[in-house]
Amino acid sequence: MATARRRKKETFSRWDAADYLKSEADMVAYLEACLEEAPDDAALLAKRLVTSRAPAAWCSLRRTRA
Repeated sequence: MATARRRKKETFSRWDAADYLKSEADMVAYLEACLEEAPDDAALLAKRLVTSRAPAAWCSLRRTRA
């Protein structure tokens, strides 16, 4: 009978998009991508606004979309 090998449990570190959004332009691009992915999903956009920590980016996005 073959002995089953145990796999090591994989561990992952927490990933936060906000760690990679360094400039206002990065934040605007992130929010635009969210809008393109799910334009009718208000919950997704609200969560991403919190993630981006970017009220200024939201204002810039609104100016570019208007």
